[in-house]
Amino acid sequence: MVDIAMGRTSAVPVTEPMKQVAERVARARRHWGASSQDERHIYFNVLAVLVMESYCRAQQVETDLNASEIWQFGSKTRPADLPIVGWGRVECCAVRDDTVDLSGRRALDRVGYAAVWFSEAGDIARPAGFLDTVSTTTVLLNRWHPIEAFLARLPRSLPSEAIALLPWRNQLFQSGWQTIDSLPDPPWELTYKFRSHLCHSAIEAVKVLHFGNHEESVVMLVGFDTARDRDIDIWTRIYPQQDDRRLPYHLSLQLLDRDRICIMKAQARSTRSVQLEFSGEPGEVFGLKVELNDCSVTETFTL
Repeated sequence: MVDIAMGRTSAVPVTEPMKQVAERVARARRHWGASSQDERHIYFNVLAVLVMESYCRAQQVETDLNASEIWQFGSKTRPADLPIVGWGRVECCAVRDDTVDLSGRRALDRVGYAAVWFSEAGDIARPAGFLDTVSTTTVLLNRWHPIEAFLARLPRSLPSEAIALLPWRNQLFQSGWQTIDSLPDPPWELTYKFRSHLCHSAIEAVKVLHFGNHEESVVMLVGFDTARDRDIDIWTRIYPQQDDRRLPYHLSLQLLDRDRICIMKAQARSTRSVQLEFSGEPGEVFGLKVELNDCSVTETFTL
């Protein structure tokens, strides 16, 4: 059994409401085919998610528990993720001895893994370790970084308006963003026939941008490839909202870093579209700025 004195993190009481939620989820998973042994694993891993959510609240880290995959009872895997707003999903792993079992849980869209230790009675827990990635199905707890590494990995100075891209995988779009299919009268370049060459792992969404008093409105498309969990391919394109128009000559599209410094730029020059392609790492923050004369619109994103 792991010593409860490990690390500097305060213990988190496992409350009755936490236990009741974990029991309901475990029973529901068993109804969908989980074995009795799996049910026990599911119970503690759901508790691990709830403990990490409590820990994050104490650290003023914003989470979105309702978006967790633990509620997907029919899943063939055993997800136990806690979505961190503006960053991504952290897989929460219950520790009952000195080994953490990660069988079937090395998902591509996880930004990290948190180990949560439980007392023998299961009434006290403690966030005990963090890893960015895992390459084996079991990891000894003494190989994990202290849980403080989780706090250190959080995107620093994350803009409050930053749009998290990973939830798009589950069709969870922020205000103003929508699927291409739901856009009324999209430019012909956005039609299914024109874009059918995209790989199945590509996710795209669009938003209509307006420039204050200017009559011009444009459609911003942002897409990324979900096939890799590092060095993620990202692309953005700007189209005229009206199908019979071209982009204004002086319209520009800029890629900004976290500090709002332009690191890539393209100018429309009266073409039908303008685009940028680049790559990023999980947790990275970037901005896309569309500028027309004295007006501009900036959208901030995080992977």
